[in-house]
Amino acid sequence: MPRIDSRVVIRRFCTFALIALGTLAITPVSAQAVDMTLKGRFTCNDGQPLADVRVELMNTKTRLLPEIWPNQTVAAAGRSGPNGEWEWRVRGGESNWRVRAVLVNNDVGVKNFPTTWHHYHDTLRTQNNRPLADYGTQVVPGAECRLWAAFKAAADGYRADTGTSNPAGKVTVLDNAPTSGVPFTPYTDVFWPGNYAPIRNIGTTAMPVMRSVAQHEFAHSFRHQLDGDKGHFAADSARFWYLRSHSGTSCGTTNHGFAFNEGWAEYWADEARSTPCTNSQDFSIERNVAFELKRLQSACVGVTRGRMVQVLAQNRGRIHSMSDFSNALGCQPPRPIRRTGKAPRPASAVSALVAARVIAGRALLTAITRDIARSRATLSRTTGFAERELLRARIAQAQAQRATFAYLANRAEQARIARLTDKRQVDLLAIRQREYLKQVRVISSTALGTIADRLRRTGDRAGAKVIDRARVGAAAGRVDVLQVTGQPLDVTRQPGGPDTQTPTPAAPPVAPVGSPTPPANPAPAPPPVPKADLVVPLVVSLVYRPDPLGCTVNYRRGNVGTVASGASITSVQLSSPGQITLTNTIAAAPLPPGQTQQEFILFPGINCDPDVFEVTATITADSTNTVDESDETNNTGTRVFGPG
Repeated sequence: MPRIDSRVVIRRFCTFALIALGTLAITPVSAQAVDMTLKGRFTCNDGQPLADVRVELMNTKTRLLPEIWPNQTVAAAGRSGPNGEWEWRVRGGESNWRVRAVLVNNDVGVKNFPTTWHHYHDTLRTQNNRPLADYGTQVVPGAECRLWAAFKAAADGYRADTGTSNPAGKVTVLDNAPTSGVPFTPYTDVFWPGNYAPIRNIGTTAMPVMRSVAQHEFAHSFRHQLDGDKGHFAADSARFWYLRSHSGTSCGTTNHGFAFNEGWAEYWADEARSTPCTNSQDFSIERNVAFELKRLQSACVGVTRGRMVQVLAQNRGRIHSMSDFSNALGCQPPRPIRRTGKAPRPASAVSALVAARVIAGRALLTAITRDIARSRATLSRTTGFAERELLRARIAQAQAQRATFAYLANRAEQARIARLTDKRQVDLLAIRQREYLKQVRVISSTALGTIADRLRRTGDRAGAKVIDRARVGAAAGRVDVLQVTGQPLDVTRQPGGPDTQTPTPAAPPVAPVGSPTPPANPAPAPPPVPKADLVVPLVVSLVYRPDPLGCTVNYRRGNVGTVASGASITSVQLSSPGQITLTNTIAAAPLPPGQTQQEFILFPGINCDPDVFEVTATITADSTNTVDESDETNNTGTRVFGPG
């Protein structure tokens, strides 16, 4: 029997042997089949490489049946490389292949509420009838990709600061989740509203200060886990009223438990404002908590971000206020412990929360209605029997989702729910989600049963047997059936017709998931010229030491291109309001592709003490444009340091 040897090649680190270097038996279809390499890279639609994401090699047994399990299976799986790259080697008889990017790794996964599978995107299909199928750069569309990348960056930053991974394990982000219009983290997983950007401006329009909301929610995730189990969190949430709106700028008081929970996330995400409120010792104000946490890290000898996390871990269940934390850190005289009891829920605050939730609920239902309209338009252009039946199922599932979550747009229902405990509110969402998924199983299995019956009537007993297996799996809730039948399928391919999706070695564009009409093969284009691409992904720190040393800027420089960079010049600027901008340069060594390295530059005799001055450090790789790069616009990294 012919065989395939499926591998993902990770160029920088190691090779993953995905089927334990084993084999899969497949039936030869064409004598012209050849051994083939499939290669490419995944990026988000902002151009950033999709590194360390799960990559699956999907095998379709026959193009005469819908591409669902068991007709379509995962032949092998691995991870993309540092530049989003992947490569497979397939051997044996002709077969049909797709490569799938699944937004999950060991640190974070993104799902679309209320489904239970991770968001994914497929390449076009190819067959092993040529030596090489080079997909080039495949863009994973949608906000989900950028959301996953933002949380991965938060997880990477946590590991760099602490030397460990998130104690909560893999964080699941539920995109398009019902909220009050802003993200929230009920224990360790994150509810994320649709179309909410993972980066926001906490400054002004004239002077923007961009910060990661993903890092803020990630900070909640690990802080909640370090504080106790789910029951402990539920008690704290009821006591301090976590599930409400808040502001890191306001000087309004809440209570010490809520203020510490939000102040911690603002401190960790570098959202602490440069000054506290006038009543700076009132730690029922989250702005003051964030300011004080940042001040303690700076003022206490030997205290790093990792040490701050260690204090939480060593005092599990005992830190619920700024005074609790300060006393546990132990670098200044003990503060009196203040307790507030159960937080009040003012009618005005509850009313504002209800109004925000109703607005978000209406937006969610509107989006579902639009999806139904798009699916109906696709159905009107579809002629294949199986495709039409699955599209009808998709429409029925969307209608079930709209009906199940219609209460979210009902003001009276939202007002009733807002009076429940935080735990009961979240549990109610989980109950409705389970109700919806039960309906999905019924709708999917019914549609698949109809397809199987039609195949039997036309004499295709083998095809009917395959679809019957899919029907049984769908009824049992098997994810790899439901995730496909819950998505609009392409409609350019008809059963038994020509495969219009075979890519050429010139890397055709990938069609978005759910696109009604993926493009046909474009004319071959010349392959891109391999080039270096220097970036500054991280400005690590600004360190001031009194004369004669001065100011040291630590940063990380990388090469995300496909060839070595060669030697170059890096420039570093320090600017402060009302002061002269200082510039220094340093010779930078060549960098291999996919590599990063930490570097530093010294401004001798300069006082840049971030506890006194607000200082902006701007690092530009290849500042003299010596290196021929694939992208000349992404060489700069900037970070603002300042008091508090």
